[in-house]
Amino acid sequence: MEKYEIKARLKAVKKSTWVFLSIMTLFVVLAIVLILVAMHLSGYSLIAWLGKFGGWVILVLSAVLLLVLAFAFYKFRKGK
Repeated sequence: MEKYEIKARLKAVKKSTWVFLSIMTLFVVLAIVLILVAMHLSGYSLIAWLGKFGGWVILVLSAVLLLVLAFAFYKFRKGK
């Protein structure tokens, strides 16, 4: 895939899609910041919090990764 082909594909994406992605990114960043603030107000350090809830973090991240890979596999398979 050439550089100009990538630029052409990015230009073809609708403006509403970029707005949606921007808003979702904002909400994800806001959620992360609010989790860190709540953790700090509860008296935890990052290391202590990860020590207590690290298993849950790994479980959630694994589930998200699995969903993203399943979605990507579905899209690639559908394209053939």
